[in-house]
Amino acid sequence: MITASEIMNAVSGILAMARAQDDWGRHLDQSLHAVRRSFWAFVMFLPPAILVSEATRRQSIYSGATNELLSAPIAYVSADLLSVAVVWTATLIIYIAIARRLGNEGGIPALIIAQNWAQFVLYLILAVPLGLSAVTGMYVLNGMAFLFVIGASFWIDWGIMRRALRLTVPAALALIIGMLVFSMLISVGVTGIVASLVAA
Repeated sequence: MITASEIMNAVSGILAMARAQDDWGRHLDQSLHAVRRSFWAFVMFLPPAILVSEATRRQSIYSGATNELLSAPIAYVSADLLSVAVVWTATLIIYIAIARRLGNEGGIPALIIAQNWAQFVLYLILAVPLGLSAVTGMYVLNGMAFLFVIGASFWIDWGIMRRALRLTVPAALALIIGMLVFSMLISVGVTGIVASLVAA
């Protein structure tokens, strides 16, 4: 089982990247063992991700939205999780391909570790206010929580791309925008497929 100290080491390295610290590598264990252990994030992100998805579904219903998925909680959550899994996996593949293309194979371990644990931490942060809203029915803070996490995600991604991938500023911006569009398309596509299955 993964330990809290391993997670904190990864978070420390991610923050050092985001802060553009020259010694960010000193804060992050980039061993093969750490790379393998970082995939625990896939497992650990499930509870907060399910909570976030269900809270979002309830808020949509509260707001008056109607569609097939909103009335099928298991299908709704499944569509969300599948979208995240596809984007998460594709992001790792794309980033690794870019690193190899640029001859920066040495940055791949940091890239994988940072990307995996960043996703878990961001979902964990988002799960707190959204989980409270799902329990209390008070959704007023959800918008601010999403904006905060989007900003934090941009900040972290910027650090990963500039430090681990060693991209130029224009290239990093282009990749961030490209991945954002890609994730939106995947989400829409997966949601549409699941909705059609539910309606069938």
